[in-house]
Amino acid sequence: WGQMSYWGAQVIVSMFEAIPLIGETLHNWILGDFMLSDAALNRFFAYHVVTLPVLIVVLVFVHVIALHEVGSNNPDGIEIKENKNPQTKIPVDGIPFHPYYTVKDIFGVVVFLIVFCGIIFFAPEMGGYFLEHNNFIPANTLQTPDHIAPVWYFTPYYSMLRAVTVNFLGVDAKLWGVIL
Repeated sequence: WGQMSYWGAQVIVSMFEAIPLIGETLHNWILGDFMLSDAALNRFFAYHVVTLPVLIVVLVFVHVIALHEVGSNNPDGIEIKENKNPQTKIPVDGIPFHPYYTVKDIFGVVVFLIVFCGIIFFAPEMGGYFLEHNNFIPANTLQTPDHIAPVWYFTPYYSMLRAVTVNFLGVDAKLWGVIL
């Protein structure tokens, strides 16, 4: 495990310790031990690699089922389902999903995959914007990195956490920042 992964997990797990009454028990339960160990890091990695993508796929599936059941809404307020062809019962003013939307979606996916593969194969570190140099250093529990700063996309949450001195209120500020 890398230094930034280890210390980032340490900070995230310690936020649960700030919850009144149940914080310490919850902290130990999440870790499965009294300190951050290899088993906890493996569980966190599995959570990021397996659980979150499966949850996203399930949510997309539920969304498609709900969309199929109810039908999509028209933001312009024009009811296209009123004027139907008597033989086919298909709305006259409607646009068929295939080929118009499928071709557009396939084009978007192809552009995304080209950009994604270009980044993965030719610039995986992206100049430190996504993978930091400190994360290539093996984790050492006895030595904190000299400069701990979150990756750019976590900077607003890190600022909220640092702005408040009381632990629980800092976690609460992050929660309100996500909600707002």
